[in-house]
Amino acid sequence: AFAILGLVAYLTGIGFYTMALVNRYIGEAFGIARSTAVVVEELLDAGAISNEVMKVYRSLSEDERAETGTLLYRMRFKKAIDNESFNTLFTVLREFGKTGDVDDVYLAMYDLATGAMVYVVDPDENLQTAFRTGEWESVKHREAEKFLTWNGEGKLYHIINGEKYGWMCTAGVPIRDASGETAAFILADVTLGSVADGMKTFTLLFKAAMLITTALTLYCLAR
Repeated sequence: AFAILGLVAYLTGIGFYTMALVNRYIGEAFGIARSTAVVVEELLDAGAISNEVMKVYRSLSEDERAETGTLLYRMRFKKAIDNESFNTLFTVLREFGKTGDVDDVYLAMYDLATGAMVYVVDPDENLQTAFRTGEWESVKHREAEKFLTWNGEGKLYHIINGEKYGWMCTAGVPIRDASGETAAFILADVTLGSVADGMKTFTLLFKAAMLITTALTLYCLAR
């Protein structure tokens, strides 16, 4: 009976602990995305920048889009980013990406027709994970639709477990253009690997507490 109670207590405790930790990361990522969006909208028209990039992206053929990551592909977007507004946006996103526990803060747009997330501005300094303007990666339809149809209530985020990033939470805030249409999203990524580390720490502490409790119980019964 004591072992069963211990197991129930452990499962309950680690469940609440994990939920609290994940919610903290979600809240932080969404908060940073929202703060970034406020600053960006005050400084420049990020929606116009995104619309220009998406215009080029949607004009490409399927074969041309398949060239993403190549120099030829990147050159197709050179005209869309060759301006001071783009440089300012890059700087703002880079600075916000250095705050909190987020891994990257960037501007991107979902395209349901091609099942892609197209990067508009990504200041990630890690060359292995950074995306240049116009480059894209495939996303699940449900993720794209979730962001594009958000009604503004609660926190906008999506959690995935992929081969490239592991457990990752992406939180975002829409950026609208002059016509009021959603043109892009300020997105903040945070890896959830530390959640697993936290669970291991919780398990070790729980085992230690159980051993101490068991030892004290047996000591009291033996007296």
